Formats: sequence, C-alpha cells, structure tokens
Amino acid sequence: MPDRPREHIPAPPPDAPSPHVVDPTRALDRELSGSLPCAQCGYELRGVSVLGVCPECATPVRATILAVVDPLADELQPITYPRLVALGLVTWVLAGMSGVLLCWRPAIGVLLGLWSDARVPPVPRWWDELVATLLCFCAVGSIALWRPQAGLRLWMSALAVLATLLHIPLIMLVRAGIDRAATTQIRTLAEIWGDAGPTSPAAGLSASIGRICIALLLISLLASIRPVAIALIARSLAIRLGRVDRQTVLAMTAALFAAILGDLLGLLGTHLSPDPSADFLQNLGFVMLLGGASLFTLGLIGASIDFIRVARTILSPSPSARQVLGD
Repeated sequence: MPDRPREHIPAPPPDAPSPHVVDPTRALDRELSGSLPCAQCGYELRGVSVLGVCPECATPVRATILAVVDPLADELQPITYPRLVALGLVTWVLAGMSGVLLCWRPAIGVLLGLWSDARVPPVPRWWDELVATLLCFCAVGSIALWRPQAGLRLWMSALAVLATLLHIPLIMLVRAGIDRAATTQIRTLAEIWGDAGPTSPAAGLSASIGRICIALLLISLLASIRPVAIALIARSLAIRLGRVDRQTVLAMTAALFAAILGDLLGLLGTHLSPDPSADFLQNLGFVMLLGGASLFTLGLIGASIDFIRVARTILSPSPSARQVLGD
C-alpha cells in the first residue's frame, strides 16, 4: 500500500504561550469571591480583581490580602463557644491587671514614707476586699481557658485548671499583705525587713515570706497557663507574625525572680547588720524588688493588650485564602 501523506501541522509562532503552561498573571487576575474589607479604609473589596486597587483609597488589593488573610486559618482548631471564651479571656486579663495595679497603692505609700517627711494617708480598710473581689473575677474568667478550643491535650487543660485553683491562695496572701501594709508605717529602708524602727525582725521576715510566696504563686500560675495561652495567641495573625510588640511570659517570670532575689538580699542584709555591707545589700535588694515588681506590672499590661487582641480575633477571625479567593 502506498504511504498516506502526512498532515502538515503549522508550527506555532515563537511568542505564543504553551498550552501546558499556566499564565500566572491570568491565574491571579481573578475577582475576589469572598468578603474582604480594605486594610486602609475598610471598603468592601468583593468583586475587585486581585491585581487591582481599592476604589476608595487606591490601596493595592494584594497589600490587603497580605495584611488580613491568614494562610493558616483553615488549620486552626474550631472554638465551640467563641463568645464565652472571648468574654472569659477579657475578664481574666482585665480583672487581673486591675487587681495588680491596685496592689501598688500600699507600695506607693511605702515609697512616699521613705522619700517624704509628710504623713502618708493610710490604706483604706476596704482596699483588700476590692482587690480580692477583682482577683475572684480573674479566677472565674480563667475557667474559659480550661478548654477554649478543640484539639487541646489533656495535660494542657489540667494545667489550666491548676492555674484557676492557684488563685485561691494568691487571694489570701494578697489580702494579708495589704492588711499588713495598712497597719505599718515605714520611714526607713531598713524597716522593710524589720531591721529598725517599729517593725520587728519577725514581722519583717513574715512580710518577706508573704511577698516571696505571692511571687512564686504568680510564677506557677503563668507556667500553668502558658501552653493554652500559646495556642490562643496562634489564632492572632498580627501577634503570630510579630507585627506587634508583646511581653512574653518568660520575661514576666524573670521579673518575678528578680523581685524574689531582691527580698532575699534585703533579708541577708538584715541578718548581717550592723556589718557595713548590710546597707549595700538592703539598698540593692530594694532596687531589685521595686524593679522586678515594676517590670512584671508593665509586662502584665502588655500581655493584657495582646489577649484583648486575641479575644477580638476569636470573635472576628481572619479569613483564609480559600474564603477570599475561592477554590
């Protein structure tokens, strides 16, 4: 049989795209199928091209996607009761922060007594009850951290329950410390540890032990709540990517250890009195005690702001790329 003539297929032009290669520009040049407010002005960008700009403020849509869309949103574990978890989280951080700030009232009275000859107004008798009430609200709010989302391991929930129980001895010690400060007038630095003045060595030792126990309870509470806190912080895109500054639990723990060391140095100076090194140890201990408490308070304020952001994220989570761009 004679061979059939082959059909001539014309060669494609050199600038024609290959049929097996996807043009990335055409793949991205699609309209947003999901809700996406502009990161600059809040304009709804649904229906706008990915390669376009916001019709209101001319912000590139790609910039909004990078700022708002969470690439791990589909992988986060669901929260069964987001409103209750967010409410408990906000109650926990705000009540705890308020209680710590109110605890500075006796400390400020001590500082004024050290640096001023004027009579310092005494701490009101009901002050300890106010602080205890706030810490009780803090304990109730921490219940929301027992199991805020699915997928938490049993030991993480057990540590969160322990953190709630640690509020009970903490409230008792804080009340005792405020009552002690309300009935003691300190005029010199040595009187903080009972080295001189109306404060006896036994009373100074008791006050130091109370402060050290409070610091140790706070360290234990932070360590118990840290695993669940990390799981919740992972839900915030801004915090996870480092777009906002935050105080870590480890930094707050280090500040508490510095305060404990300051109390121990002050007690050591009291034991060595009247040795010339006693005044140096007491001054160094006072600086470390005051600095550690101040850094812990600042860290708590920063952590509270972060957890409020997390609560906002729980109520209005960042959209995923699938929700914005479609399948």
